[in-house]
Amino acid sequence: PLEFKSLDSLPVDIVIALIIPERQTTLHLQMLAGVSRLCKNPDVLKAIRQAGDSKELWGKIRNLEEKMVFH
Repeated sequence: PLEFKSLDSLPVDIVIALIIPERQTTLHLQMLAGVSRLCKNPDVLKAIRQAGDSKELWGKIRNLEEKMVFH
């Protein structure tokens, strides 16, 4: 967990950063909505926490995302 002054004072163990061109506000909102949907799924949060590296993390998220879209 990260030392972070969260509103609920609980430890922070997942941080998500988006890097999007300043003028692409629609893309920014779409990305935030997508991240929000993914993070509502406990399997996604578990995969994020258990991934050993970024390649494994990305593969797990893409796999879970595809399952969510088609079911």
